[in-house]
Amino acid sequence: MNLKPIIMSGAVLAAAVAAFGAGPLAATTSAAAPAPSHQSSRVPRVLTAGVQAITVKTYGSVLADRSGFTLYLLSTEAGSKLHCTSKACLASWPPLLVSKGQKVGIGAGVKGKVSTVARSSTTEQVTFNGYPVYTFAGDSGKAQTNGEKVVAFGGTWYLLRPSATTAGTTPIK
Repeated sequence: MNLKPIIMSGAVLAAAVAAFGAGPLAATTSAAAPAPSHQSSRVPRVLTAGVQAITVKTYGSVLADRSGFTLYLLSTEAGSKLHCTSKACLASWPPLLVSKGQKVGIGAGVKGKVSTVARSSTTEQVTFNGYPVYTFAGDSGKAQTNGEKVVAFGGTWYLLRPSATTAGTTPIK
């Protein structure tokens, strides 16, 4: 089956979520640019976000979202500074978002500081040790690490070490 992403306005999306339920995932894709076909099951939305530690081949323990998709940081975004703001960046690196004021669930093995930074007037992006966190459109399934060490959008993208308690030890390089 050939799946194609559906692009809808915020009002239509809100109505669809209200009518059919939100589902279990908090990852968000940009509605401005078509996402890869695997993203079509990850409908643009802001839900209850959570982070957890998972084990992946090669890198060991990494930070992931509630659904098991690995999370990444952009090296130039230390201190919660958002540099991934273009449509192209957000299509490739969907941010992990929550509604403004919503708490982020923290799973076992996550020792660093989980917080948020304002993304818009109604949404906040999850941060880990001061780094905003993202999924990668090139990861088509759980526990994939295709975005590790990608150089794009003004910096290098790294997996996050869930046991890290400082910004300096957070990236897995």
